[in-house]
Amino acid sequence: MRKLSSFIAIAFFSIASGSEAAPSLLPSPTKPDLINNNSGTPGVQSNPTGLIPFLESSFESRLQGERDVRYLSFFLTSEQAQAGGSLRLTYTNAVSVRPEDATLRVSFNGHAGQQFPIRSPQGPGIMDVKAETTALKPGWNTVTLAAQQHHRVDCSIDATYELWTQIDVSNSGFQPAASRAQDPAAALMSVGRNAGGRTQVRVLTAGDVKAGARNSLDAIQTIALLLGRKDLSVEFTTATKDEPGIDLIVGDVNSSWQSEEGKRLLATAPAGVSIRPSGAGRLQMIIRGAGEQAINAALLQALNGPLKLVLDSRRLPAEMGVLNADQPGTYRLSDLAYRAEPFAGRLFRTSFQTVMPADFYPGDYGAMTLKLNAATAPKLAPGAQLVVRVNEKAVTSHGLIDPNGTILKDKTLDIPLRAFRPGINTVDILAELPKEEDKVCDPAARDESKPRFLLLEDTSISVPALARAGRVPDLAAFAGRAYPFSRTETLDLVVSAPSSVQLGAAATLLSRLAVSAGQPLAANLVSDQEARSAIPDRNRLIIATAQGQSLVKSARLAAPSLDGLTTASVFGHGSTVAEPSDPRALLDAFQARTSQDRDEPGISENLIIGFQRAINVVGRWLQYREAESDPAPIRNSEVLATLSQVQSETGNSVVTTVSAATDAELSKAIDYLTDPAAWSKLNGGSATVLRSTGEVISTSAAAYSFYPLADKSFANLRRLAAAWLSDHIALYAFAVVMLVSLIGLWLGYIVPRKGVRTVE
Repeated sequence: MRKLSSFIAIAFFSIASGSEAAPSLLPSPTKPDLINNNSGTPGVQSNPTGLIPFLESSFESRLQGERDVRYLSFFLTSEQAQAGGSLRLTYTNAVSVRPEDATLRVSFNGHAGQQFPIRSPQGPGIMDVKAETTALKPGWNTVTLAAQQHHRVDCSIDATYELWTQIDVSNSGFQPAASRAQDPAAALMSVGRNAGGRTQVRVLTAGDVKAGARNSLDAIQTIALLLGRKDLSVEFTTATKDEPGIDLIVGDVNSSWQSEEGKRLLATAPAGVSIRPSGAGRLQMIIRGAGEQAINAALLQALNGPLKLVLDSRRLPAEMGVLNADQPGTYRLSDLAYRAEPFAGRLFRTSFQTVMPADFYPGDYGAMTLKLNAATAPKLAPGAQLVVRVNEKAVTSHGLIDPNGTILKDKTLDIPLRAFRPGINTVDILAELPKEEDKVCDPAARDESKPRFLLLEDTSISVPALARAGRVPDLAAFAGRAYPFSRTETLDLVVSAPSSVQLGAAATLLSRLAVSAGQPLAANLVSDQEARSAIPDRNRLIIATAQGQSLVKSARLAAPSLDGLTTASVFGHGSTVAEPSDPRALLDAFQARTSQDRDEPGISENLIIGFQRAINVVGRWLQYREAESDPAPIRNSEVLATLSQVQSETGNSVVTTVSAATDAELSKAIDYLTDPAAWSKLNGGSATVLRSTGEVISTSAAAYSFYPLADKSFANLRRLAAAWLSDHIALYAFAVVMLVSLIGLWLGYIVPRKGVRTVE
């Protein structure tokens, strides 16, 4: 019999037209507990009762620069949309923002909006915006926030980077005028965030915690996908908490993994799924069923019943201003939620996200084509230019200097495919627009009626056919598309010890991957010992601590050095330049200390060294990497945890491992890794989480292996060959030289014999 969890995954793609839910699925009416949690922003009520939070995380709710636009989303049932309500925005802005003319324009679903001043640099400020019922709709609603802000005293372009307004997502959202407390969809979508900006799911377990985790994984992933949030955090605990989040109780009164409080709640709950609001930003989700099959059946019935509105309303990428590059095509900026408006500032910026396929192979075999339709004002100062950045790296530019201004009509700029990576990429279009008058800085005399730049909505970007070949390791594909775990095959979710902390870390990471994949992942939760007898060719996601290092080694992974061993004599006393665990750093230090004993290099050796340096420079240039962009060696004492990915010994699967020294450090590292700001920047072959700052440092892979090709067409093979040669520039140069030499030899042979002779 086919596992019911697979039908849950199918429901997220082709939504079944199931019948109405049975009465047992609906929660019994309960009076919400109106308790205010003031652990959030000082002076602001944390998670006001009934507030529906935004989908977007804190990272996605920051407005920067002189003008910026953010699109925030919230979910309404039909009743809530018809009743209307108000939008609450809790925010803080930079001290450098000039309060006299800083404004925030708020609009709902494209309707005309209202404008408010931005004046809260010393602490949180609150804006309450009334929403007319005509501007609201059932399902997902979009709030457009357009900020205009200027610097108090500095008129330089660099000063624009000091301007920001941050929305506090823990205390912002939509306050509906009316809502039925027993409406499951309304209750689920009103779950609040904690003071740290995370959405917590607390799974009640005791005793056989691993069994409880195994039976809860599908429910946890379903919650993550329904909410759509990228900041979910999972913990296994014995009791509910008086904090924002979801208390998840799974099983029945006889379940071996259930806690005493869980059994008490299950005893009063009907069979199936019950959703009960339990306070401001809190709810209890009870899935009562005897065994995994009954639990998943109840979950599937809920998706086709009281939660069907949420499932049906899941947003498409195009609606959220995201360019999906799976297929070739041309997209206008208007398709990506951009709206043209004259700009009178010094640094114009607009951004959009491009999602590349998980098996995308970056290389110099093609480019995306940006066709600019724009206009500039006269008398821009030298240095005016338009710059295109991909993932915060400049890839192309165009000068905008013209004494009389200029009109760009279908001006073509190529954005090399080398600059992109699998998964989510951020493309920024910036225009630096200095004028001579900026040198005499008088913010009060700024004339906003004279714009400097206009970027039209019919500016387009064309996506070419892409080379497709899945690589390992590739953390960008892992984070952006959950690759290779987004396949239909079951993956082994391995924990080195089935403690509640490790299981919580594993569930947090799995739920984040499910959001990236857009579907629940079929995960088989196993321990270290069980993994040794598991199917060898399965993809594995390993969560390990120092006690589980044997598992890491068996998977051909280099475990992080956690013993603090140092060899200070190589580096000199007190040196922190390199770390003994870094082989390359050891070799460089050794060569530096012994260089005085070597003979002077000869001419041939100098030529080889110079050629290698030139190849390295060209390689960095092709990959948009500066010499100083490589991460500095990291001391063992600074390593909190590592994330790495390798091919298995059989070569038929992939092993991805997160490892730390202790359970406490592992839990902290998972929170750092899954933070939306860090998750979006994962790339390369491995990543290190720093102990002191929580920063995640990605490291490029030394070499790649490839999955079997899904597309074996000649066109794809040609693109792959071109991409591979661009990765191996030395071989490419050698092949060109050899080809030219062979042509020369052939001409030298053939011309004397076949050439035309002069008639005497």
